[in-house]
Amino acid sequence: MNAALCIQLFQAVAVFAVAGVGAWIAHEQMKIAAEKVKLDKFDRRFRVFDAIRAFLAHVTMTADADKEHFREFERATLDTVFLFDEPMAEFVEQLRRRTIELQSLRFRQDRKLEKDGRAAGEKWVALQDAFNADLTSLPERFRPFLGLTK
Repeated sequence: MNAALCIQLFQAVAVFAVAGVGAWIAHEQMKIAAEKVKLDKFDRRFRVFDAIRAFLAHVTMTADADKEHFREFERATLDTVFLFDEPMAEFVEQLRRRTIELQSLRFRQDRKLEKDGRAAGEKWVALQDAFNADLTSLPERFRPFLGLTK
């Protein structure tokens, strides 16, 4: 075998080796990018979870949903429809509606607009019970979305 043929053979093998290494690097970069997307999604979802948890903790501890905390809750949960499934988006909307109901009830009581104080008290207790139940069930609701293995 002459030297020129050996050099050509070596060059052909080198081209395939370089192409193989390039393909392997591209594959590894693709895996890294997929993991980054997963971690970014986790971070965004956890921020929503944490905001809801903080809001529910505030409401259950103070028995009130002041405007400042409610605005923070709404701001933090704006992307829920994009980050979670439909039942989770409905859950967040239900929290929002229940909070508005609590604020309305508080407003009517503060201004003596509520005619039946007993009925208002029962509504208040029912809302507080619902907020407590939501706070208790929150980790289980979010478990499918906060696992890093998916």
